[in-house]
Formats: sequence, C-alpha cells, structure tokens
Amino acid sequence: MPSNLSGKYLEDLEEQLVSWASEYMLEMEKALTEVYPYGSVPLSPDDQIGRFIEMQGPDYQMLVAKLNEKYRGFPDAYDRVNKDLASFLSDMITKAAMVQT
Repeated sequence: MPSNLSGKYLEDLEEQLVSWASEYMLEMEKALTEVYPYGSVPLSPDDQIGRFIEMQGPDYQMLVAKLNEKYRGFPDAYDRVNKDLASFLSDMITKAAMVQT
C-alpha cells in the first residue's frame, strides 16, 4: 500500500466523497421534482390544503418518514428534514389561513 494513504488522508477523502454524493443527490432530486415531488400525485392548491387540514398522527409520521428517506445518508439529514418540515408547515398554514378568510 502506498505510504501516502494515511488515516488522515482517507478521512479527508471520505469527507469529500460524502459531500460530493450529497450534492449530487440533491441535484438529482431537484431535477426529478421540478413539476411536483417525485412519486407524488399532483394536487390542486385546495386539495393540498384539505389534506393538510385533515392530517392525523399517522399521516404526519408518513410525511416525516418520506423526508427521512429523502435525506438518508446526508451528514446533516436531521437538520434538512426539520427545515423541509418547517417550510411545509409554514406554507400550508399560510395557505389555509388565506382560504379561510
């Protein structure tokens, strides 16, 4: 084995590969979801709000599970899931409030 493959070199290489893979996965996900989320059924804004208002515990758990799967393998997966979840909840609450007024 070459002498330049030290533990530090391999750790740095692993960090670079994880970063590259994460960015590549995000690019692929973005390309697949340009119109609507990959694997989802497009809904009208009213249908989206209706489903959000009727969400129960299992629906919420399924949403979180989908987000966890989306960011599986990312070093900051927990933060990404929370950010997406907060964004979704904020967006739906704003839309629901606009519809009800």
